[in-house]
Amino acid sequence: MDKYIVVSDDGYYAKRILEEFPNYQGIDRFPWPLGTEDIKKIEYLPDKDRACAKQYIKEMKGVGITDIYCNDFSYAYQYAQLCRLLKINANVYMSRLCDGKIPESGLLEVNENEYLFVGYDYVLGDAAYSCIIHEKYLCDRIEKIELNQNGLLSSFQDARRFADLREQAKKENNGDGFEVGSDGTDFHIIALFLIHVFEEV
Repeated sequence: MDKYIVVSDDGYYAKRILEEFPNYQGIDRFPWPLGTEDIKKIEYLPDKDRACAKQYIKEMKGVGITDIYCNDFSYAYQYAQLCRLLKINANVYMSRLCDGKIPESGLLEVNENEYLFVGYDYVLGDAAYSCIIHEKYLCDRIEKIELNQNGLLSSFQDARRFADLREQAKKENNGDGFEVGSDGTDFHIIALFLIHVFEEV
């Protein structure tokens, strides 16, 4: 099942990541960036924008977010539009879980006018933790895998190879420097697609 996530380059952590990995367009930046203080700013928007923002909140109410990803595209889209009204740089991504094999339907079987494939990330369960960001330097000691222009793995084969190298590096380093999923949470290969926002606010 495809899932959706809104990610921003704004915020202290995201800016720190992008200083070191300026091209990185994966999930480990700033997911669901709106905070309580941001929502309070709605009251200070111009009348038209304030009305739009309140409508987005009304339509999103009750959907909720499960962990990092959500299954509701309209929620993610409205959330991103709300971010834009509040001058927060944010994009909507679709993630497709592809552990084990490339889906038989074809990974890139999407409307290219609406979805832009940006690459593969290797992430911890439903958490915004990317092994590319935090652990690649340890894997590179064994074999360097190049990243694409989006700071992600280019092919499913590269993603599988990265997963194998990570296991090898983890053993060689006795687990030092590697995240361990709690409650048996596993790491997953996901394909990320940037969703073009169809209208500007």
